[in-house]
Amino acid sequence: MRTTLCVAALLLCANLASAQLTDSGQCHWLQTNGVLGHTHIDLDTVSRPQVSGVLKVNFIVTLFHTSSMVGEIYAGNAKTNDAFDWVWDDTGTATPPLLMGDPNGVKTWSGHFSVMPSIPHGWEWVSMSVYTHFSDRTTVVILNEPIYSMVDPSKPSPNDGDPAAQRAQAVCRVSPDPQHPEQFYGEQTAQFDTALPRTTVTAFVPMTGSTYGYGVRGLPLAAADFVLDMNLHAGISGTELFTSPEPHDGLVHAPMNFDPGVIGPGDHKLVVRRTQQNGPELSAVLLVTKVTISPNATPGPPAAPTPSAPDSPAPASPAPPAASPSAPPAPDDPPAPVAR
Repeated sequence: MRTTLCVAALLLCANLASAQLTDSGQCHWLQTNGVLGHTHIDLDTVSRPQVSGVLKVNFIVTLFHTSSMVGEIYAGNAKTNDAFDWVWDDTGTATPPLLMGDPNGVKTWSGHFSVMPSIPHGWEWVSMSVYTHFSDRTTVVILNEPIYSMVDPSKPSPNDGDPAAQRAQAVCRVSPDPQHPEQFYGEQTAQFDTALPRTTVTAFVPMTGSTYGYGVRGLPLAAADFVLDMNLHAGISGTELFTSPEPHDGLVHAPMNFDPGVIGPGDHKLVVRRTQQNGPELSAVLLVTKVTISPNATPGPPAAPTPSAPDSPAPASPAPPAASPSAPPAPDDPPAPVAR
């Protein structure tokens, strides 16, 4: 009986750990067979914001509708590859299992690694990147998640007042086409621009989101959207809350509020996505976060009414060009791959 209880407790702990995986960074690539293949990274972000020592990060890697293989995997503090104590659940060791997808289904692999904050006090990113080798290209999906170091709180924090230091971010890279070196996908990026709510939402949460293609060249302008309860694995496209083509400077920066009156009570997913088409090619980067809305949550202010048009409007003069948004944030490149 005692052994049974211990096993049950371990299973309960495993289920709780799995439930704590809250954010997902995704890179989608339209394969040569016309099927959109996905690579996902999910990271455990519940232990934030205060990390006073070694942090164990749970992860899940997912491949959807592809027979491609995952190759290199890296993790650690941002711009480093300093994760340690890797364990894959399938092998019980640092050696990963065969990471090959299923062209007709979903394959997932889980595990954990550990990191030690690289600064004594303040916000920084934990990052994980996964390379997927498709038949024609290689994609890299990167998920950057903020943690708050309290290793030595007596030291000054360099970024407590900087909302950008608290943002979650997903990046997607696509390897160049040797036949078209003039075209480059760059750092396809989707992010929420400040700290995400990690507890039950009881009131309106103002939020902005951004998408951009850092370093992109020779490609058409991309498109951005903000979507509620998308589940592409189940064929559910979700509800569009915002959509916009990118302006010529390549940055969409727009309100993407977490409004209980719009989202509704219960558990939901919110997605910020950047989609890049290039003739027959298509790539997308998605950042997905889970939120729980209290049934008694206070909704946001009502939207301003749209003015009604007169019966016979006079011809309008051409509108002046819109002011350019601010320049995209500086790239947060992960390190060059280092073999593990």
